[in-house]
Amino acid sequence: MEVPPGRVERIADGGPEAIRAILAELRAMKFNGLLKTSVFRGDTPSQGVLVLRGGDGVLAEHRSQVDVSGQAALQEILKDAASAQAQLEIRTYDYGHSSISIDHLQRSNPDAAVNGIGDTDEVLARAAALEAADQEAYRKSLEAHQDQEHELIGHEEELYRRKWELEQEYQRSAKRERALESLRTELQAVKEASTMIMARLEERRTSQDVEVESQKRLLAIELEKARAELDGQRRGFSEREARIADSEREFRAREASSQERDASLDTRESSLDRERKQMNDLYANLQTEMEKISEARQGFESRIRDAEDRERGLTAREQALREWEDKLRDRDGSLSERESSLKVRETSLSTRSNELDAREEKAATEVKQLEKHAEALQVEDASLDGRREELTRATKRMQSLTRDLATKDRKIGAVEREARERQVDLRRRQRELATQGKELERKQR
Repeated sequence: MEVPPGRVERIADGGPEAIRAILAELRAMKFNGLLKTSVFRGDTPSQGVLVLRGGDGVLAEHRSQVDVSGQAALQEILKDAASAQAQLEIRTYDYGHSSISIDHLQRSNPDAAVNGIGDTDEVLARAAALEAADQEAYRKSLEAHQDQEHELIGHEEELYRRKWELEQEYQRSAKRERALESLRTELQAVKEASTMIMARLEERRTSQDVEVESQKRLLAIELEKARAELDGQRRGFSEREARIADSEREFRAREASSQERDASLDTRESSLDRERKQMNDLYANLQTEMEKISEARQGFESRIRDAEDRERGLTAREQALREWEDKLRDRDGSLSERESSLKVRETSLSTRSNELDAREEKAATEVKQLEKHAEALQVEDASLDGRREELTRATKRMQSLTRDLATKDRKIGAVEREARERQVDLRRRQRELATQGKELERKQR
């Protein structure tokens, strides 16, 4: 749609409030002219022209990705005008020497005719809704483009990496090709030399048949030797490449095995730390029990001294003590059985450290029983010696248990040292393997 430009009345920024105020003002003025809008929708310029007659719209055209006219163009123009980035331009046809006829414009452009702007608030609300929908669609499209761009960047990086790998492989193959080319050159030189020698021998054959024939045979033999050596070099080169590949595979396998052994050693070391902590706790508990037994021994010795003081008074009760002696023999048998069971428990202590708490409780119970027996046998002189021996045996058992714990702790320390030595040896072997791999790569080059 071609319309006269008119005279510029005002240029303003867009926005919902701005376009609402401008339309209200133009309607109040009964304005005759046009309203032009300019804005960018994404990367696409968008322009609209609204012809006003008596302050109301009569013609509308909008140009963007899709050009529209009429009522559809009116909605697009108002949507552009409601944007804060839009530029609004108001041009009037009512000036002194103007000869512009709006009726003529309407007759010339029937396709762009509109039936007025209508309710401004309702129209702007629809335009704002359309603008929000377009912005959301543009945002989603932009995010999709950004995702595609990231994917393309990742794909490009992968291509660059593969290109670098191919270049490295090409360089290695070029080195091998140069080596083969050198061998081919040597072979060609040998062939040319043999050809020259054969030609010379052919020239001398008429006069020196025998000598020439022998020389020819020698040269043929040398030529065969040279060919055999060349073939051997080729086979050696192929075998060397195969050995290098096998060495690389073996190195990778050893490296994986070394990593697994490192992980196993770390796990074992943590397990040994936990066991050492448990053994330290056990040793501390045993030290506590030893202190308790020592206190009990002191109490027993005090009671023995008291019993010796009472010895003179026990002569009259010798017959009763003999009867008690028979009973005590039975008790000694039960104590021997209990001692054997304690020895069995002591031998299984190293493998059943988790039952130590239960044994400590049982030991505490036995100590209480021993105290009760000691109180019961205060008046029995013969039983005091047996109790003293029993206490001595218990002390020896505790000392033996302490020595066993110390031995086990030393064994654990030896295992830890062995694990550290193995780890050092493993790292040394890894360095040797890395050195061998570098040496193989250097020989291959």
